[in-house]
Amino acid sequence: MRPMRDTAAQTLEEVLRPADVLLVVPPFSTLIYPSLGAHLLQAIGGRAGARIQVLYAKVLLAAEIGRPGYELICDSSLAALLGERFFVRLAYGLPPLGHGAEEMFSLARDYGETRAARIDLDYEERRRVDLEEVRKLEARTDAWLEQVVDAIVAKGYPIVGCTSMFQQTAASVAILSRVKRRSPATVTLLGGANCEGEMGEGLAGIETGIDHIFSGESERTFERFLKETLAGSRPAERVVRGAPLTDMDALPTPSFTDYYEQLEAFLGGSLAAADTWITYETSRGCWWGQKQHCTFCGLNGEGMGFREKSADRVLAELDVLERSYPSRNVMMSDNIMPFTFFKTLLPRLAERGESLNLFYEQKANLSLDKVVMMKRAGIRTIQPGIEALSTLLLKRMRKGVSAYQNLMLLRYARAAGVEMTWNLLWGFPGDEAAAYEETLALLPLIHHFEPPSVVGQLSIDRFSPYFFEPAAHGVRNIRPLAAYGDVFPEGAALDKVAYHFVADFESGGYDQIETIHALRREVARWREEWYGEGAVPPELRVGLYEGEYALIDTRGLPGTPQVELLDRDTAALLLTGRQYLGTETELQALERKAAVVMDGWFLPLAVAEPGMLIELETEARYGRSTAA
Repeated sequence: MRPMRDTAAQTLEEVLRPADVLLVVPPFSTLIYPSLGAHLLQAIGGRAGARIQVLYAKVLLAAEIGRPGYELICDSSLAALLGERFFVRLAYGLPPLGHGAEEMFSLARDYGETRAARIDLDYEERRRVDLEEVRKLEARTDAWLEQVVDAIVAKGYPIVGCTSMFQQTAASVAILSRVKRRSPATVTLLGGANCEGEMGEGLAGIETGIDHIFSGESERTFERFLKETLAGSRPAERVVRGAPLTDMDALPTPSFTDYYEQLEAFLGGSLAAADTWITYETSRGCWWGQKQHCTFCGLNGEGMGFREKSADRVLAELDVLERSYPSRNVMMSDNIMPFTFFKTLLPRLAERGESLNLFYEQKANLSLDKVVMMKRAGIRTIQPGIEALSTLLLKRMRKGVSAYQNLMLLRYARAAGVEMTWNLLWGFPGDEAAAYEETLALLPLIHHFEPPSVVGQLSIDRFSPYFFEPAAHGVRNIRPLAAYGDVFPEGAALDKVAYHFVADFESGGYDQIETIHALRREVARWREEWYGEGAVPPELRVGLYEGEYALIDTRGLPGTPQVELLDRDTAALLLTGRQYLGTETELQALERKAAVVMDGWFLPLAVAEPGMLIELETEARYGRSTAA
């Protein structure tokens, strides 16, 4: 691997064009995603008559330290804030990797020694990175940063801004402070999710050389700021406060040309453009959250109100994306897909054929026909807000769904071939240990469904009800993660700049931590069955076997045959959810581990090809003549 000064720096001057504004996407965020926010502002600037270029400093750093090193930092434990630590020496003059680098993976600073030891005995071993290797990589940032700043200053951009989301603040400060020092006339800007609300005020209180901080949705304020600043009358306020956009169709279509050109220029051959994901949005806010805010969710900041693009606009913009870029993958940044799209957008996407691979976040109360519709429309992966398989926990979260609905969605997704990304969370204020014990008993029966990514510990996040109405949930002593004190300079208002917090509260999950450990082990075993070397995911499926209905079961549970012939009526009953009555057929299915009782409902666990599943469900509910 050659260093950046011998390769990437040689092409940086060619990549950078003369412009009125340079927007920088700094480290650390995942390489495979371009910044939707930066490219939206680029398009808005163009509409205002300003020339804007986007520079992917994160791609430049990956070229300097290598993709494996870059991705190691991106994928490290959130609580360590390693992405911030990597630039705190250059941003604030702190020690390399910040204060307490040797303890960055220790839970004890947030939870105390006793609770930390009980939470996860092998936490540090599993999450630790090679500190010496990271220190060597960090030592290479001096020359890298000077080359980047040299190239920026040489172009003489009147305005230079950075976007900060995830762990990009220290890198932004390191870049902008040096640009300002070298070129005092340059107007420096910082915006993005890490600047929203009180966080923007906290960042404004730190001496960084940043002239203006954009807080909240900034499309309108940024356009106005550009016109005024380029006309010579810069606004006086340091924190420029935005407001939620109401007309989504008024947004221009972003261009991701800068991203793909720089990906090829600096990482050509190392990261295939076809493996990237174009970021796109069809809505903002959360239609469920504006009715009932999930207790742990801090994703929407100050823009919870739901707004969506028209189906016509979405189709037109997807056509542009498909024609313009080498990737067919589109990552929808929506917090939740507009429910109206099942009537307005998805049927029209299905008519066009599956030309794109779409990802959407969803609410989990989806029927089989809607899951099938998504697949036909090209939505091949979804992230439903499952979080728990216990209705006790889901009610505590205010999710608006039951465990029955979550399990039925897992089942429908497996039947339709829609991939799922989902998590199990634990450690909620006021939760009951029985909820986790119930889940642990269920998991061995459902290894034929796609497994969760993690069994994750709850974080208290800014903008969540746990944060802004703690007393209502029994939450007290809210404090920023200890790592924030390691990565910001002395005197910074940590309670303002932090997004992730810990707190004190009663929790059955913490009290019965052995159950959580058992859940983690079970999920690890489940994931190995799906994703381990040579793995073939287990099956529990009703299908046709030599012309007869059969239940195929490869879960390997005690007392369950791999093949069991069924008559048509039994096959239909084994596929149909309904209120539990305790009939002989239901009892046989429970004994066979082909169903469970959940929230008073008989919940079948077997899947089938969607056409068969719909036909037999209909027959079981309404009789064969109706099905015909």
